[in-house]
Amino acid sequence: MYPLMKIVAPMLGVRFMNLGYWPSTSEDDRKLIKFMDDADDLEEYVLNVEAAHLYSDFRKFVKEVSRVLRSGGTFCYVDVRYPHDAYLVNEIAESFGFILQHFEDCTEEVVEGLNYSARKYDDLLERAPFFVQLFKKSLRETYCAPGTDGYERLKSGQKMYVAASWMKN
Repeated sequence: MYPLMKIVAPMLGVRFMNLGYWPSTSEDDRKLIKFMDDADDLEEYVLNVEAAHLYSDFRKFVKEVSRVLRSGGTFCYVDVRYPHDAYLVNEIAESFGFILQHFEDCTEEVVEGLNYSARKYDDLLERAPFFVQLFKKSLRETYCAPGTDGYERLKSGQKMYVAASWMKN
């Protein structure tokens, strides 16, 4: 489990889970997921933000979401995808019994937000110590600043930013 989430999640009244797609050495993570087979332990909501595009097996991830989510629960998803993959996300979710509630291409709004936030991050980066500025190019890629490959893929439509939610049947 990410150390900060281990502290913050309980304060927010949420349970942060590693569903097995990020390396975890935490025995707590393994126990939590192993024991979530009891209906009383199932979750009402699962939220996945900007991570699933990194999973090696998205279908396996959705299967695990289906396992830990109670019937009538909501699976919320926001992430960047290639257009042909974005629609497969819904097909995969439906194949595990999820019913689509909302599906939106919000790329335009995300690009607008990146334009705004990149100005602030770029300003901070210019004032950062020299050793941080050595990583300027990769840091700008991380926050998809204008002119970076990630930003250009979104702006040109090569990639899209999708927000979706499903209810478990």
